[in-house]
Amino acid sequence: MPKKSTSTRLESAPQAQVQAQAEATPIMFSGLDPQELSLLMEVISHECQQLGVVLSCCDDDNNIDTTSIISVSAPIVTLAAKATGALGRVLLFRASNFEHHDPDLLEDLESGICEQVDMLLCGSDGDDEEYDDGDILKDAVLIYFQTDDELEVSSQSYRNEYEDDNHNDNDDYCTRYLSAIVAQHVREYEMASPIQTSDIYNKHNKVEETFVPSIHVELDGGYTSYHTRTYFDTSTLLVFDKLVDQDLRKCLLDVVIDEDSESVHYDARDGPNPIRWVRGGLLDVPDPNDDPPLEPEESGNTAIEGNADTTDNSGGGWGLTDEGLEEICFEHHDAVVEMESILSNLFPDFVVSRLPETVLGRSVTPMTANAPTAGDVFGYHIDADPNITPSSPWTDIYGRYPNRAEGKPRFMSCLIYLNDEWDGDKWGAPTRFVDVPTDDDLNTYDVTPKPGRVIIMDQDIGHTVVAPNAAAGKRARYSLVWKLILHPKTIGQDMKYLAGGRKSLWPKTEYFGSAAEQNQNQ
Repeated sequence: MPKKSTSTRLESAPQAQVQAQAEATPIMFSGLDPQELSLLMEVISHECQQLGVVLSCCDDDNNIDTTSIISVSAPIVTLAAKATGALGRVLLFRASNFEHHDPDLLEDLESGICEQVDMLLCGSDGDDEEYDDGDILKDAVLIYFQTDDELEVSSQSYRNEYEDDNHNDNDDYCTRYLSAIVAQHVREYEMASPIQTSDIYNKHNKVEETFVPSIHVELDGGYTSYHTRTYFDTSTLLVFDKLVDQDLRKCLLDVVIDEDSESVHYDARDGPNPIRWVRGGLLDVPDPNDDPPLEPEESGNTAIEGNADTTDNSGGGWGLTDEGLEEICFEHHDAVVEMESILSNLFPDFVVSRLPETVLGRSVTPMTANAPTAGDVFGYHIDADPNITPSSPWTDIYGRYPNRAEGKPRFMSCLIYLNDEWDGDKWGAPTRFVDVPTDDDLNTYDVTPKPGRVIIMDQDIGHTVVAPNAAAGKRARYSLVWKLILHPKTIGQDMKYLAGGRKSLWPKTEYFGSAAEQNQNQ
């Protein structure tokens, strides 16, 4: 495909002329084959027509000429160092004269394109098919619009940096430009922002054995396919009994129950403090009113440990009030920084981040707490699955993929039991995991609560909390949950390996349910 000078194209926009209509001009793309580019341009042409936007490469007969769009052949992901695991599929447009029209025009155009692209990703179904079965994109695409001013500023800034490096290759310049767009998109939506750390806690006096799990279980196995590879995959469950000492556990409990507040001390034996906790508050599922909205089949049961089955009279489990959630998630707590420093040290091979809002919407917070009590009824659920996330800026960058796929961000959760004391044999309340492929045999695996015990688990494992026994009285079993994403540091990184160089110290792997069956057959 013919290539034009990027510097010429980026500088050629009229600066003073005001056109009658808003105009979209495709500039360059990466990672798309000719058929995919053609499909995308048809979608974009249709949306432009609907909104009265001129598509510069489309003539009066709606014929689309793509020959002037610069093709960037190099995989831009290799240069987007802060977006490792990104697809590197980008289509860049210049958006001209939109400022002279409805202020929502560009946003409406982007939303309409996003909806149509998602149909191309999922394929057509039903009777009213808009696209043929063959009209399906191979993966997600970041369709990015820059206004004339944005293009001029970013182009000039990047060109100065590029020329300082004494580079002259135009194709390399385009690759780097699109790489910068991907990295900017990741930063803008805080997709890979590292969790909090402090030098104080990074130098924490912890021996290597502290970072070694007491239990390592592989379960919920099955064959999965990603790109050209089909393989047997299992989810991981890790239990740590030395990761959190009792001082840190107590501090985290104080954060959750707000012990340092000016409110009157509330006896834990009387159950959750109704000032801090609300019955039915522990739902933590994607809100259909969020932008982007989630369809029921997409949101599924994505929730954190403790999602209540509200069909009974319990009204759901105890959850923090909105104010309480905001406080634990976004205010500074030394104990939270210390715990996140420990998690960062636990996984040195990855960039550990909190689940960003853009994945599931603002209603699913990156941290939460739960307080099940006797009589509560809960249902099985998963926290999240990158293979079924809704369309969002996240999927534009990373696409949809099986959790634990090589070189792709891995969704994991961390749960810490916080009570000062908990008699698991007497009071119960384990976290129960289900091996879905062998669920007919009631294959469940229980982890018993202990003060300071930590569970690290893949977010796509089916699990539930079991309510405390009657012997617990009104006591709540408190826990604090982080929803995390482990980002690879290298292209094609093995995302299954979590030991961080400590594998020789790990316990023998326990294969459970479907994972055990596969292990026996090997």
